[in-house]
Amino acid sequence: MNYILVVFFCGVLSVGASPACTEDGLKKCNDLKSHDELDITFPKTKQELKSHCSSEKVPLDCFSDFIDKCPTFIEEPVKEFYVAANKLFGRICDDNGDLQAKYLRNAVCINDIMTNHQEECVEEHEENQEKEACVYQTAVVRCLGNLVAENCGEEALDIMREVYIVMKPMLERCES
Repeated sequence: MNYILVVFFCGVLSVGASPACTEDGLKKCNDLKSHDELDITFPKTKQELKSHCSSEKVPLDCFSDFIDKCPTFIEEPVKEFYVAANKLFGRICDDNGDLQAKYLRNAVCINDIMTNHQEECVEEHEENQEKEACVYQTAVVRCLGNLVAENCGEEALDIMREVYIVMKPMLERCES
């Protein structure tokens, strides 16, 4: 279930090395990602974040290249999501950026929520999972945002809002 937030912070946008405009080309980019999604935690220190940013750069660049070279292969909301997530990832990985500093100040608390409390949100909205994946994902993200706000504070909630903004094209796609 960690895949929901992994999508925003790093994983889903991974791509690399001039892929062909085919499902296989997109899969090649996806294969460049680190696939430890069953054991994902959000980086808690600058060193962990630096390592994560470094390992995800090649797949992210691959997805960006794929989108640039194959603009009609991916639906517009998905493309918007990838572009926005790539920008967010770049901002979090920017050593001189304000978002990285804000993230690192709140990383331990956010990591705790995502690691130790995500199941609460998943179970709370389990009935929606079978009805419609979009409703389910929106509800889980909202639940996690509420937990972050309650336990981590306003600055951490701002980070969650940044993530939500990235997800917005995908969530709006669900509503249509």
